[in-house]
This record gives sequence, C-alpha cells and structure tokens, in this order.
Amino acid sequence: MRPPSDAVPAQAGLARLVQSIRYDDLPVAVVDYAKTLILDSLGCLAGGFDSPPAAAARAFIAAQGGTPAATLAGTDIRTSAPLAAFGNATALRFLDFNDAYSRRDASHPSGNLPALLAVGEAEGRSGKTLIAALVAAYEVQMRLCDYAGDPNLKKRG
Repeated sequence: MRPPSDAVPAQAGLARLVQSIRYDDLPVAVVDYAKTLILDSLGCLAGGFDSPPAAAARAFIAAQGGTPAATLAGTDIRTSAPLAAFGNATALRFLDFNDAYSRRDASHPSGNLPALLAVGEAEGRSGKTLIAALVAAYEVQMRLCDYAGDPNLKKRG
C-alpha cells in the first residue's frame, strides 16, 4: 500500500525535527537535564575506562592511526571521529549503568554522546551545539523506539 501523496516520509519529518532544535530555544530545564545526562554518561565512561573491552578498543584504535580529529577520553590518543566514538562508547556502555529509555522498545539514548563528542570535537563545535545535538539525538532515538517495527524488538527476540 502506498502512502497518500501528501504524506511526509518519516526520515524527512525526523530531519526537520533535528534541524528545528536550537540551543537558544531550549527551555532551561531541558538544558540543565542535558548537562546532567552528559555528566552521568561521562561518569559511566570513566567507570568503564579500565575494563578489558575498553582497553582492547583503545589498543586497536592506537594501532590504526588515522587523522587526529577526536580524542579518546582519558588519554592523549587522537584518532578519527568514528574510531574515537567507538572507543569512548565501548567504555561508556561497559558497566551498563547509563540511562535507559523503555516504552515500546528499549534503548540507551546516552549511547549517542560518544559520537556527538567525537564529531563535535572534529568539527570544532561548541558546548551549546553539543547540548542541542544531544537533545535532537534523544528525540530521534526515543521516537524510533516508540514507533519502529511491528512487532517490537522485545517480542521479536
């Protein structure tokens, strides 16, 4: 069945949503909560830093080299943004203490932070841009959890 000709594809709607989020338009409570989520996530990253998977990821990344665009947290290793995101996400997720969103499907939206930090550093973006990007990432991920797939992931196994 084809959608009506005036229907907006989901990806276009999500793209508009992301483009509409500006730091200066965010309520103070949202900015404060985003800062709390960042601190919580960095705490999880620090807690997982010495884990065997995080150490293995850092060793792999250090051996890869790459354009020094972003930093592996807690080190002086600079690498490509994708590799920095991978290494930092490995540490962040190790303890499984970062936030969780669970309605129709479950996820860990703070898992977006390592990619946002890496790209933000590589692109020379501000902390305000990071906060707006994190809010946008949460909005998209939570919507996908609420509406993507039938049956949901938990029922599919």
